[in-house]
Amino acid sequence: MQQATVRTGSGRDILRGAGGRRWGAAIALILAVVLVPGAYAEEESQNSAAADRDPDCIGIGDTRQREACFARWPDSRIAECERMRLSACAPYRDMHRLEARRLSVARSLMNLLRAKYASYVENDPAYVDDLSAYLRADEQAWAAARDAACALDPFVQGMARREAPGLTEACRVERTRERVEALEARKAALLRAAGVE
Repeated sequence: MQQATVRTGSGRDILRGAGGRRWGAAIALILAVVLVPGAYAEEESQNSAAADRDPDCIGIGDTRQREACFARWPDSRIAECERMRLSACAPYRDMHRLEARRLSVARSLMNLLRAKYASYVENDPAYVDDLSAYLRADEQAWAAARDAACALDPFVQGMARREAPGLTEACRVERTRERVEALEARKAALLRAAGVE
């Protein structure tokens, strides 16, 4: 068996040969076992930090949480997601924004009506409170009807179950957009009638 002495970078001499190759392989294996898990742990930590900054919204089961998650994504990421799978991301982002807008317009309309009919309290103390309760009930009933109709729609069309959630959300977006427009039109008509433009 042929052996040779090899000087390492640290100045130590090691014996190389058939046995040296075995020791070299053993040392490489030990280094791999000791050092590589640390490297993987560091990489996993970096991946986890990236996931915290940019979570996988598609994996979130609760629709409202999924909407809020997609609302934090930049438009470029939404566009990339939509190129890969239509209606998988954008409808959730849009719904989050529209639902906030709908609730804001509904509150504004309620405040306008409460102010308009405040004088009725003198003759009918419960009038304004009843009006507010009816407006809230109307919004809740409308939202429930929207959600039920939109959940049904993809199945009536014979779409695959995998595609149904995104299509349902796209339907909710369209109906909510229409509702916001209707509420804003009602508010504008009340303001016009009051002489406020």
